[in-house]
Amino acid sequence: MMYDPTAAVDPRLAHYKKRPNDEDLEYLTSYINGCCDPVALEIDPQCKFIGGRIHAAQVSKDGFTWLIPPFKQGERPWEGKNNC
Repeated sequence: MMYDPTAAVDPRLAHYKKRPNDEDLEYLTSYINGCCDPVALEIDPQCKFIGGRIHAAQVSKDGFTWLIPPFKQGERPWEGKNNC
């Protein structure tokens, strides 16, 4: 899709395209958000399997740290909106 370096980017999704950078969550979250766009589903039916609330962790031999936690203190994610 839009992250294939040999593929042309659909102009309707171009604003999601980011350059990869180590430890850059913007690249990863833009991919997920791009797949949640209804235009992406027109292009690739597999996008229907991508989405929901984004959460990410940094994993090391010493443990892990939430970079984007599953939910914030006091939130009730089952009552809120998903990213898609």
